[in-house]
Amino acid sequence: MTPLVLWLLGPVVAVAGVWAVTGGWGRKRMAAALRSRGITVEGQLESSYEERSGDGTVTKYVYSFVSFASFADVCGRGRERRGAQGRGAERVGIVYDPEGPENNIVYDP
Repeated sequence: MTPLVLWLLGPVVAVAGVWAVTGGWGRKRMAAALRSRGITVEGQLESSYEERSGDGTVTKYVYSFVSFASFADVCGRGRERRGAQGRGAERVGIVYDPEGPENNIVYDP
């Protein structure tokens, strides 16, 4: 390869590597937040829908749950969790981060 091609491709490969590493760190940081300060609440099945994925369709579920900004907040705020987790159960446990309720997972022991 000529040096010009290497100079042109080098930054592209470096940016892709940095992007992949920072994305992995973000997912690890979200998982650590759920382990350290996550709260488990009950989610209730609201609806389900099918979404095309590759060769077939995947059934996804919509669960509603109430998140609280702090333990003193008794009103809470309604939120939704969409995804294939939960397998259509009427009620599931949802673990969320009080500082960022959009960071949540369906708890399936």
